[in-house]
Amino acid sequence: MQGSPTDSNVIAIGKYIFNTRAFDHAKEVLRTALNQRKDWLIIDEIGPLELKGGGFDNILREILSEKDDKHQPQKGNIQLILVIRESLVDAIVKAYGIETYEAFDQLLGLNRES
Repeated sequence: MQGSPTDSNVIAIGKYIFNTRAFDHAKEVLRTALNQRKDWLIIDEIGPLELKGGGFDNILREILSEKDDKHQPQKGNIQLILVIRESLVDAIVKAYGIETYEAFDQLLGLNRES
């Protein structure tokens, strides 16, 4: 999702530059998956940009709201995986009102043998 500093549709946070059109596309993919009642949604990553209201902020709030919607229990069955830097977990949990979660320090990387 990185963009070029000369692109007019970019947002910079720290040393990173992101293309806003790529975020728009990714959000539509997530929204479609949510509406199709997919079992799993994975967002890589939630970080400082979202804490400032950018990036995946709106779609994450939408997903979390629909997961908690008692009038749409079929959407409440979605399993959500968020990739978050360890140093930001507490801030993101608080900012998004996440009450229940499991944290993993590492995920197992599998290598295919040639």
